[in-house]
Amino acid sequence: MNKTLTLALSMLFLSDPALALKLNRYTGVSAEFAASQNTNASTTLDAAYYNPAGVMFGRDGFAIRVTDQATFGTVSFQRGDNIANDFGVSAISPMIMATYKGDDWGFFLSSGLVGGGVTRFSGEHPVFDENRRYVIDSINQSDLVTELGGSGDGEEFISDVRFANNSLKALNAFIGTNVGATYLLSEDLSVAVGVKFMYTFGSLNLGGDIEVFNNVLDWFQEEKGVVLSAEQSGSGFAGILGVHYTPTENLSIALRAETLTKINVTTLEVEDTADIIEAKSINRSDIAPTIALGINYQINDTWSIQSSSAYYFNTMAEYGPLLGFDVSDGIKDDWELGLGLTAWSTENLKLSSGVLFFKSGFNDAIRTSNRFSMDALFVGAGAEYFFSEHWSVTTSAMGMLYGDAQTDLAGETATMPAARTTIDQDYLVLALDITYYL
Repeated sequence: MNKTLTLALSMLFLSDPALALKLNRYTGVSAEFAASQNTNASTTLDAAYYNPAGVMFGRDGFAIRVTDQATFGTVSFQRGDNIANDFGVSAISPMIMATYKGDDWGFFLSSGLVGGGVTRFSGEHPVFDENRRYVIDSINQSDLVTELGGSGDGEEFISDVRFANNSLKALNAFIGTNVGATYLLSEDLSVAVGVKFMYTFGSLNLGGDIEVFNNVLDWFQEEKGVVLSAEQSGSGFAGILGVHYTPTENLSIALRAETLTKINVTTLEVEDTADIIEAKSINRSDIAPTIALGINYQINDTWSIQSSSAYYFNTMAEYGPLLGFDVSDGIKDDWELGLGLTAWSTENLKLSSGVLFFKSGFNDAIRTSNRFSMDALFVGAGAEYFFSEHWSVTTSAMGMLYGDAQTDLAGETATMPAARTTIDQDYLVLALDITYYL
């Protein structure tokens, strides 16, 4: 069986963290964020990730936070008459944050799961239908076509493929660690410098039967019981720069910039019963440079209002080819903008809520069922309760509401008419922070 055939249907699920049960790429990592979505000017523990220079305007001494998020999601794919509604739960998404503030200097650390997803498909899923055209073209351009009886001179000897008894389980994760120091330049200005280390890993298990079609021979050459297993890993570094400025007693303005994280992802074969994949391959999966802005205004002793924005320079990153197509040349930059509100209802209880709009750089021309991003509105609310001067707990819920999106990949074959895939997804995130102040 042709190497490209099954590899095309499998390696894509390891190449990008944009499919199934994932948070917006490298955005939400704590219950404090899920409550308001506007922590880019935070001076609490979230500053370790969102606003490192803000550590110098937070609480004195050392503090540490452990957080986890559980994500419940639905994703639907419709391609012609083929419809699949998928539901999943990702219960564990941990993160640890730590800060220290001295008289003139401090440090920040955050480490945990910042992106990724889990995919489980089986049966006649639209994802497989969408990729039939690419698989057909790959076979007709390979040496396999002569083995099957074709001339090998560029003719379309194979005009369709179909898959049966499919099962796919794929996982990929991005573990990020931000660490650095912050310094108080004056009573109203601080700066932070740090480094981000990103490590990614993933795994794939794919099984099923593949059959090819010729206009004269009809369906023939079926390969049954294909089993494929692979693992991947990669890493990269980026620089972090932060500035926090308080022009008045009630107003804070913060800026965070991160450079490009260049990641070469290596994929290694674990099991391959049909001898169809390379033992080792390397592809790019970068994280785009980012500029984030945060504003916090303290209205009075009870109320404060926040606004956050971020710009992701996707056009400066490389994402590598997937099914013969690299989105790097067609993707636009992402951006997001939000507004949040915080209130101290009692001396020990802080309530937060907020909204955030995310504008995706993907469009119908480059979006596929295997690699996609969509515009979204995040809505959240939560509460932090201080049990003592040393302990607090934050709980929150965040809805991630997406509009429908389509792909332009019509993919007509000999037995299947052209059809575009419509994708719909929504998520609910429940988050918990436990914070200790030394």
